[in-house]
Amino acid sequence: MYFFDKKGRQYARRTKINTGYKCNLRCQFCYYYDNLCKLDNDFNEIKKQLDYAKKIGIQHIDFSGGESTIHKDFIKMVSYSRKLGFKTICTLTNGSAFSNMEYLKKSKDAGLNEILFSLHGANRENHDEITQVKGSYDRLLAAIKNAHALGIKSRFNVTVNKINYRGIVNQTSLINELKPFQVNYIVFNEWADGKKVVGKLGVNYPEVSKEIKKAVDHLKGIKSINVRYIPFCFMKGYEKYITNTINHLYDPYEWYPYARAKFEANSNFKFLFILFYTFLISRKFNFNENLNNANKINYTKIDKCKNCKLRKICGGFTKTYLKLNPKTDVIPYSLKEGLIKDPIFFKETSQFPIEKKDLTFIIANDPIRGAAYSRNYQIRLAKSDFLLIKDEDVIISEEVISKMKKALNSVDIVYPKIRENILNKNEFISEGPLRNSTCFMIKKSTIEKCNLWFDEKYFIYGEDNDFFIRCRLKKLKFKQINELVDHNHFADKFFLKWRFYLELRNYIYSLLKWKNLDPSIRTIMKYPFTRGLFGRIRDLLRVTYNPFLVLRTIFDGLKLYYY
Repeated sequence: MYFFDKKGRQYARRTKINTGYKCNLRCQFCYYYDNLCKLDNDFNEIKKQLDYAKKIGIQHIDFSGGESTIHKDFIKMVSYSRKLGFKTICTLTNGSAFSNMEYLKKSKDAGLNEILFSLHGANRENHDEITQVKGSYDRLLAAIKNAHALGIKSRFNVTVNKINYRGIVNQTSLINELKPFQVNYIVFNEWADGKKVVGKLGVNYPEVSKEIKKAVDHLKGIKSINVRYIPFCFMKGYEKYITNTINHLYDPYEWYPYARAKFEANSNFKFLFILFYTFLISRKFNFNENLNNANKINYTKIDKCKNCKLRKICGGFTKTYLKLNPKTDVIPYSLKEGLIKDPIFFKETSQFPIEKKDLTFIIANDPIRGAAYSRNYQIRLAKSDFLLIKDEDVIISEEVISKMKKALNSVDIVYPKIRENILNKNEFISEGPLRNSTCFMIKKSTIEKCNLWFDEKYFIYGEDNDFFIRCRLKKLKFKQINELVDHNHFADKFFLKWRFYLELRNYIYSLLKWKNLDPSIRTIMKYPFTRGLFGRIRDLLRVTYNPFLVLRTIFDGLKLYYY
């Protein structure tokens, strides 16, 4: 089950592609400072990384060095990535090369569709002092403006250190002007070559947290804000922004641990040793969790942390930090409300893709929390009574939305015809009675009046069938309009392991829940659903070859119903 935890929640499907450590700047805090003059990785080695990433189901890639954009084969790398079909092709960069608009245009034409810029200084003097190269700030701003002009999605990394932390509040005016999609405040830590300068550049958490909080308050219109490598207790009231080592695994913009470890190991023997070593540290039968949590060997906690309800999801302090700050004190979170073990506890209400069009609330899925939870949460938030519930990969025009709204005045649920496009072939039209939630419209008042919330035990797969069974039990009126929308979904054999596990588990739960269902509704809903119990067992076996997983899945389905 590569990309999902035991609850079915999705891990990051992004990885770092290491292009080598050669760089044209000399940032004082760089983790690879002593390797910045080494030769870049060969293009064939980079191709191997890309091939393996595609093979294991990675969907998004970040080229990273060093400075990837000065690699002599950068355009070839981007072009090859597009050929492999990655959804996101991004590079981390200091912006120097992209200050040349023609070079950035070539990169975009080759397939580059996202850039993560390193914006470290609050102003020219501050930034150039950190990078130790004059003019780097001006070239960076030119690159960001070029990317904006070309419509390339941009994100910013701000490494917060002793040189710049007092200026990050003033820096927010510039960030608001440049309008990135995401801002990451990365509190400087002692990894790799950073150990040599941690005394010079390391920051005091009580002091830096005040500045970060002010900066977060000053940011306007930024869709995603992350604060990394600082304990929760220094960011009280701002916990939803924290993404520390323990929380990385579920961050869609972080790197998938298994692939990253594989690439950094450079040999199968070393990789196997890393897997074994991290297992000894973490003692879990989940390689990704072991790899993600292995860095805890460099972290520790003070006595007061033992009485904190967040101790399971907070990494604590690096050992060097406590040596440099021996009088460190904390105010722990009270244990009266119980111990929190979920690493994304504070993320549950901050990541949903909510969109409003013409007073219609468009509801999409959140891959971490699942369809049922994310839909219920967004329905409760909705101010409009008209709710359009659809999958992310459904393309629908405002004209169709308008016609659905008009039709909803005489019925309870409206839905269009769906043109299913699987890998751009095997196209077919889905019409007839509504059985799944690919795309439909309903009023919020109807859901509240009839208590038609999605059953969150399903997580995803089956929650829509369950929803429409209950709609029919409430005798709601359905109408299909004569409009066509496209559903462009793609088969992914690595997703199938997770999907077939959840489908079988949820099918067991559904059979027990609806064992006394009215025969007329069974006929309309084709319940029990297509493929049946043995068909789902066969599908799971076909992609996993693991009969023990099938038994565990059936047990999980029974547990879902009885507990």
